[in-house]
Amino acid sequence: MPTDPREERLARRVADLYATDAQFADARPMEALTAAIEQPGLRLPRIMSTVMAAYAERPAVGERAVNLATDPETGRTSLELLPWFETVTYRELWDRVGAVASALTDGPEHPVQPGDRVCVLGFTSVDYATLDMALVQLGAVSVPLQTSAPVS
Repeated sequence: MPTDPREERLARRVADLYATDAQFADARPMEALTAAIEQPGLRLPRIMSTVMAAYAERPAVGERAVNLATDPETGRTSLELLPWFETVTYRELWDRVGAVASALTDGPEHPVQPGDRVCVLGFTSVDYATLDMALVQLGAVSVPLQTSAPVS
Protein backbone atom coordinates (compact mmCIF):
# COMPACT_ATOMS: atom_id res chain seq x y z
CA MET A 1 0.00 0.00 0.00
CA PRO A 2 1.41 3.45 -0.88
CA THR A 3 2.62 5.48 2.07
CA ASP A 4 3.63 8.64 0.22
CA PRO A 5 0.69 11.11 0.24
CA ARG A 6 1.17 11.79 -3.48
CA GLU A 7 1.03 8.07 -4.25
CA GLU A 8 -2.09 7.74 -2.11
CA ARG A 9 -3.79 10.61 -4.01
CA LEU A 10 -2.85 9.03 -7.31
CA ALA A 11 -4.16 5.64 -6.20
CA ARG A 12 -7.48 7.26 -5.19
CA ARG A 13 -7.72 9.08 -8.54
CA VAL A 14 -7.07 5.87 -10.46
CA ALA A 15 -9.64 3.97 -8.38
CA ASP A 16 -12.14 6.77 -9.00
CA LEU A 17 -11.51 6.62 -12.76
CA TYR A 18 -12.03 2.86 -12.82
CA ALA A 19 -15.29 3.34 -10.91
CA THR A 20 -16.69 6.27 -12.89
CA ASP A 21 -15.18 6.20 -16.39
CA ALA A 22 -16.26 3.25 -18.54
CA GLN A 23 -13.69 3.95 -21.24
CA PHE A 24 -10.88 4.04 -18.67
CA ALA A 25 -12.17 0.86 -17.01
CA ASP A 26 -12.42 -0.92 -20.38
CA ALA A 27 -8.75 -0.16 -21.01
CA ARG A 28 -7.60 -1.77 -17.74
CA PRO A 29 -4.60 -4.03 -18.33
CA MET A 30 -5.26 -7.76 -18.07
CA GLU A 31 -3.28 -9.16 -15.15
CA ALA A 32 -2.86 -12.55 -16.84
CA LEU A 33 -1.46 -10.87 -19.94
CA THR A 34 0.97 -8.81 -17.88
CA ALA A 35 2.25 -11.99 -16.24
CA ALA A 36 2.51 -13.75 -19.60
CA ILE A 37 4.62 -11.06 -21.25
CA GLU A 38 6.91 -10.58 -18.27
CA GLN A 39 8.37 -14.08 -18.60
CA PRO A 40 12.15 -13.97 -18.93
CA GLY A 41 13.60 -14.56 -22.37
CA LEU A 42 10.60 -13.54 -24.46
CA ARG A 43 11.56 -11.72 -27.62
CA LEU A 44 9.76 -8.56 -28.68
CA PRO A 45 7.90 -10.12 -31.66
CA ARG A 46 6.42 -12.76 -29.32
CA ILE A 47 5.40 -10.12 -26.78
CA MET A 48 3.74 -8.09 -29.53
CA SER A 49 1.76 -11.04 -30.89
CA THR A 50 0.64 -12.03 -27.38
CA VAL A 51 -0.61 -8.51 -26.62
CA MET A 52 -2.34 -8.18 -29.99
CA ALA A 53 -4.18 -11.48 -29.51
CA ALA A 54 -5.23 -10.75 -25.92
CA TYR A 55 -6.54 -7.26 -26.69
CA ALA A 56 -7.88 -8.14 -30.17
CA GLU A 57 -11.25 -6.39 -29.80
CA ARG A 58 -9.96 -3.31 -27.98
CA PRO A 59 -9.15 -0.07 -29.78
CA ALA A 60 -5.39 0.09 -30.30
CA VAL A 61 -4.71 3.33 -32.13
CA GLY A 62 -6.68 6.16 -33.62
CA GLU A 63 -6.33 9.10 -35.93
CA ARG A 64 -8.30 12.24 -36.44
CA ALA A 65 -11.00 11.69 -39.03
CA VAL A 66 -10.57 13.77 -42.18
CA ASN A 67 -12.57 14.66 -45.23
CA LEU A 68 -11.12 15.59 -48.61
CA ALA A 69 -12.57 18.98 -49.45
CA THR A 70 -12.23 20.51 -52.91
CA ASP A 71 -12.38 24.27 -53.28
CA PRO A 72 -14.90 24.91 -56.09
CA GLU A 73 -13.07 28.04 -57.24
CA THR A 74 -9.50 26.76 -57.33
CA GLY A 75 -10.09 23.02 -57.67
CA ARG A 76 -7.50 22.50 -54.95
CA THR A 77 -8.17 19.59 -52.60
CA SER A 78 -7.22 19.78 -48.94
CA LEU A 79 -7.86 17.83 -45.76
CA GLU A 80 -10.67 19.01 -43.56
CA LEU A 81 -10.34 17.82 -39.95
CA LEU A 82 -13.51 16.27 -38.56
CA PRO A 83 -14.46 16.42 -34.86
CA TRP A 84 -13.88 12.72 -34.07
CA PHE A 85 -11.26 9.99 -34.22
CA GLU A 86 -11.31 6.77 -36.21
CA THR A 87 -9.86 3.85 -34.28
CA VAL A 88 -8.32 0.55 -35.28
CA THR A 89 -8.56 -2.51 -33.03
CA TYR A 90 -5.54 -4.52 -32.02
CA ARG A 91 -6.71 -7.32 -34.37
CA GLU A 92 -7.05 -4.92 -37.32
CA LEU A 93 -3.67 -3.40 -36.55
CA TRP A 94 -2.05 -6.84 -36.31
CA ASP A 95 -3.60 -7.83 -39.64
CA ARG A 96 -2.09 -4.68 -41.18
CA VAL A 97 1.30 -5.47 -39.62
CA GLY A 98 1.18 -8.96 -41.14
CA ALA A 99 0.27 -7.63 -44.56
CA VAL A 100 3.09 -5.08 -44.53
CA ALA A 101 5.59 -7.67 -43.28
CA SER A 102 4.56 -10.00 -46.10
CA ALA A 103 4.88 -7.24 -48.68
CA LEU A 104 8.37 -6.40 -47.42
CA THR A 105 9.59 -9.99 -47.63
CA ASP A 106 7.77 -11.27 -50.71
CA GLY A 107 9.11 -8.72 -53.17
CA PRO A 108 11.14 -10.08 -56.10
CA GLU A 109 14.07 -7.75 -55.47
CA HIS A 110 15.68 -6.88 -52.15
CA PRO A 111 13.30 -8.51 -49.68
CA VAL A 112 13.79 -7.25 -46.12
CA GLN A 113 15.88 -9.69 -44.07
CA PRO A 114 16.54 -9.91 -40.31
CA GLY A 115 19.17 -7.34 -39.37
CA ASP A 116 18.50 -5.09 -42.37
CA ARG A 117 18.28 -1.39 -41.63
CA VAL A 118 15.22 0.25 -43.13
CA CYS A 119 14.99 4.03 -43.22
CA VAL A 120 11.54 5.39 -42.56
CA LEU A 121 10.55 8.94 -43.36
CA GLY A 122 7.08 9.87 -42.24
CA PHE A 123 4.79 11.45 -39.73
CA THR A 124 3.25 9.94 -36.64
CA SER A 125 0.28 7.90 -37.82
CA VAL A 126 -1.36 4.50 -37.76
CA ASP A 127 0.57 3.67 -40.93
CA TYR A 128 3.89 4.65 -39.34
CA ALA A 129 3.16 2.45 -36.30
CA THR A 130 2.17 -0.41 -38.62
CA LEU A 131 5.41 -0.19 -40.58
CA ASP A 132 7.50 0.05 -37.42
CA MET A 133 5.87 -3.06 -35.94
CA ALA A 134 6.22 -4.97 -39.21
CA LEU A 135 9.95 -4.28 -39.16
CA VAL A 136 10.15 -5.59 -35.58
CA GLN A 137 8.33 -8.75 -36.67
CA LEU A 138 10.88 -9.25 -39.44
CA GLY A 139 13.85 -8.66 -37.16
CA ALA A 140 14.83 -5.59 -39.16
CA VAL A 141 16.01 -2.31 -37.67
CA SER A 142 13.78 0.70 -38.15
CA VAL A 143 15.80 3.85 -38.75
CA PRO A 144 13.46 6.83 -38.35
CA LEU A 145 14.46 9.93 -40.26
CA GLN A 146 13.30 13.44 -39.51
CA THR A 147 11.27 15.03 -42.26
CA SER A 148 13.27 18.22 -41.74
CA ALA A 149 16.67 16.52 -41.99
CA PRO A 150 18.98 17.72 -44.79
CA VAL A 151 19.61 15.33 -47.68
CA SER A 152 23.30 15.09 -46.80
